[in-house]
Amino acid sequence: MWLGITGGAVVVVIIILVGFFAASPAAAPGLLPASALGPSACVTAGRPAGAGPPWKLMTPRKLCGLPQETSAQARESGQALVSADEGLMTVTNVGQETSSVSGAWHTPNGVPNIYRSVTFVGFEGTFEPAAVVSVLLAGQGTPRSVPPGPHGGVMTCATQYRSQTCVWATPTTVGEMQVIDTTGELVGANTGVNAIRIRDALELPA
Repeated sequence: MWLGITGGAVVVVIIILVGFFAASPAAAPGLLPASALGPSACVTAGRPAGAGPPWKLMTPRKLCGLPQETSAQARESGQALVSADEGLMTVTNVGQETSSVSGAWHTPNGVPNIYRSVTFVGFEGTFEPAAVVSVLLAGQGTPRSVPPGPHGGVMTCATQYRSQTCVWATPTTVGEMQVIDTTGELVGANTGVNAIRIRDALELPA
């Protein structure tokens, strides 16, 4: 799936994620709001230019126009992903985290013909940026470096059909996100630019 987890753990994570998506409370059927459509869906308006570092990690109520999943099952799934990454960073000694966040956003049940989701885990602490990115993307296909954007640090993405997994790291923050989009507008050739846009919403000036 993602988060650098291999073998049987992949099956566990897939089951967890599929489970909480399937168990999410149903929303009223209808199309996504306009803010969630098109290749610019993830633009965050009103961010002060040049702010930060230092950075802090956040989980906004909406991301790319998608509502946040707040069920107990979603929180448990997020914690499982956090624990998996903590284990990888500890074993490889690429950083020391002091706090973590997790979140998931996806199209409501009942929206026809479109599925989009963003799943995120992040850490604050002290890290070796290039090393932690390499560790967390191991086994995710062929990674490619992408511009990290105005927040700096290092960012690398591994793209698969209709999905992308990206990891960014600075000396004080690490973020890992998976984006799935059946329309292809947020992934593929648009992976790099939307990774920066999503990071802008998740990593704010401290």
